[in-house]
Amino acid sequence: MLTGISRLRLNGLSLLADVVGKFNDTMQRQLLDATLIETPDPDTARVALSKGANANACDQEKAPALLKAAEQGLADKVRVLLDHGASIDATDSEGRTALMKAAARGHKDSVALLLERGADYHLKDRWGMTALMWAEAEKCLSCADLIKLAGADE
Repeated sequence: MLTGISRLRLNGLSLLADVVGKFNDTMQRQLLDATLIETPDPDTARVALSKGANANACDQEKAPALLKAAEQGLADKVRVLLDHGASIDATDSEGRTALMKAAARGHKDSVALLLERGADYHLKDRWGMTALMWAEAEKCLSCADLIKLAGADE
C-alpha cells in the first residue's frame, strides 16, 4: 500500500492529500510519516511535511528519514528535511549520523550540505568511527576532503 503512495510524483500529490484526508488523525500521521521516510522525491516529502509528517520520523529499524535520504544521496530531500526541522545529528540504532551515512556512500553533495548546515563531524558511532573514518574506509576521498576542509583531523 505505501509503496504506491511513496512513489507519487508531482502529478499525484493531490492524491496523497485526498488519501490522507480519509483516515483518523493517528492513521494520517502514520501514513504521512511513512510517505516521508520512503519517498525519494523532495516535492512529495515537502507535501507530507506540510500536512503534518514529523521531520524526525523513523523507519522500523529506528533510522530517521534524514539518515535514509543522506545514505541514498538524495541531497534535495536532505535539504527539505533540514528546512523542516530534522535533527541534523540524529542517529540510528548503531549510532550513525546522516553525515556518516552520506560519507560512507560517497554522496558528496549530501556531505557538503550537511557540513554547511552544521553537522558534527566529531561524533562517533558504536564502533568508534567518525564520518571522516567512514569516508576513508570506503575510499570516498572527495567526501573525506570535504570533511577535512570543514576542520576534521581524525
